[in-house]
Amino acid sequence: MTTPTEADSQTARFPLWVERGALVFFLVTLVLLAARSYQRADELFITPHAFVSADVATTARTFATEGIIRLHGVPVNNNPPITVSDAYTHWPPLLPASLAIFFRTAGPTERTAHLYILVVFVATAILLYLLGKAWLGSTAGALTAYFWLTLPVVLQFRDLVAQQALMMMFVVAALLAFEKGSSRFGFLFLLLAVVSAWEAALVAPVMWLVSIWFPGRRRQANVALAATGAGLLSVAMLFLYGDPQAAVDTIQTAKFYMGLSDVYSHSNTMRQTPLPVSEQIRLTFLNNFWMLGALGLAGALQLAMSRPAGLVQRFVPLAGPWIAWCVLMSSHTARHHFEFLIAAPAVAVSLAWIATKRDSGTERTATVRAVVFVVLAAVQAVVLPHPHISDGYDPVRLVEFGKTIKAGTPPGSIVLAPLISSVPLYYSERHIVRGVDSPQAAMDALQIAHRDYPGAPVYLAIPPFLKDSFQMEDALLVGSSTEALVFKLK
Repeated sequence: MTTPTEADSQTARFPLWVERGALVFFLVTLVLLAARSYQRADELFITPHAFVSADVATTARTFATEGIIRLHGVPVNNNPPITVSDAYTHWPPLLPASLAIFFRTAGPTERTAHLYILVVFVATAILLYLLGKAWLGSTAGALTAYFWLTLPVVLQFRDLVAQQALMMMFVVAALLAFEKGSSRFGFLFLLLAVVSAWEAALVAPVMWLVSIWFPGRRRQANVALAATGAGLLSVAMLFLYGDPQAAVDTIQTAKFYMGLSDVYSHSNTMRQTPLPVSEQIRLTFLNNFWMLGALGLAGALQLAMSRPAGLVQRFVPLAGPWIAWCVLMSSHTARHHFEFLIAAPAVAVSLAWIATKRDSGTERTATVRAVVFVVLAAVQAVVLPHPHISDGYDPVRLVEFGKTIKAGTPPGSIVLAPLISSVPLYYSERHIVRGVDSPQAAMDALQIAHRDYPGAPVYLAIPPFLKDSFQMEDALLVGSSTEALVFKLK
């Protein structure tokens, strides 16, 4: 365990006013960002990568209405009616299951979802302050949290209801618990991280590799391996019991994001053109730059090259999932900017270490360097332009598409649609069979719908520009808008 004296010995000595000033900068920034998130809590799911929030919210709402126990804890990314074939096992269940509890008490709304993730955001900032303080001292602790708050990926995606946000909160909590000598809480928090998102499973192997060079870390590594094994085993047993076929389909999704397949899921056979390896590398590099900034990447590189004594064995488990995921899941990191939320804590620690590291300079020199880095982080947050992020759809139009379906169909309907985004799922409140991209696919899906959902009315919803491509017999137009045409099918 690192004592305050050991932590402070890695960083420069600062006057009390600098230490307090760093804390004030952190707290003021946190309050301003949290207040802004609170003000826009009612915002629709229309921001970049809004399909993630809609995906989680739809799954949580189904948990809330159908019952977590009734569904055996297996997520269902769709609306009732539900059958066993509707399981969605591509991510662990903790985020939608926990959000479902709040949906039952506060209502299944965007506001509830955004306020939930706001609590995660604030808690992560506080935990990073405590972790930075334990590793590097008081001033660096405040700067760690401040730098995290000003990273582009946090500024742009702090409101996104994403598994990675909850996972990193638990990862930081686990590493802090290990640093404080609490193996029990370290085990608990890392287990919760694993049942939040798959990336957390990479922390324990990295800790074990670190323990080869630093044997004093072996006990922590063994506890982390036990927590990861328990988390993965519990999720596997849950999924295999709920729907073995869907559980195995998780492997297909992993293959897709590793760039080894052009099919995302056996339940949705729409093929996507795989990104060439060179394009995966290029986009992953660009996403690292846009989401972490030149300052953040330079800080991480400087720490990696310097390998400061007493910090490297603590830092590597925090940074390991980021590096490993970029290598193993390059197709995923190339497509999804928000994935770099897993990198933000490590980059923030890097910047805090550079801003406060002990060297041969005077106390005044150290203070000036810290102030310069605080200013640079603020400037980067303001001047670094947001990259153009396209999910292939206009989310505002997708919201209208979903609302048109809701207006034109009764509850309990089955709706066939060519679009694959989760945004219409959330706003339609109807069971949508996605990826139905041709009349023949619609006829096949219609037969399956009559078999799996006997007695449920079946509809077809398409964008108006596809009207001529979907000529189906006995299709009766029952709803329309600028974004959707809804037909009743026999």
